[in-house]
Amino acid sequence: MTSTVTRTQAELTNARARIVGEREGAMADAIVWIVRTTSVVGRAIARV
Repeated sequence: MTSTVTRTQAELTNARARIVGEREGAMADAIVWIVRTTSVVGRAIARV
């Protein structure tokens, strides 16, 4: 589980780096927040 979380965090960091290059910082933060929230909700649903 830890490796999945670590990998996911690395993927999000990489995604944010790409987004920041294309969009303003606030927009990039919002997109990353949505991605993180969606992944957390997805994991919570998978556990049920």
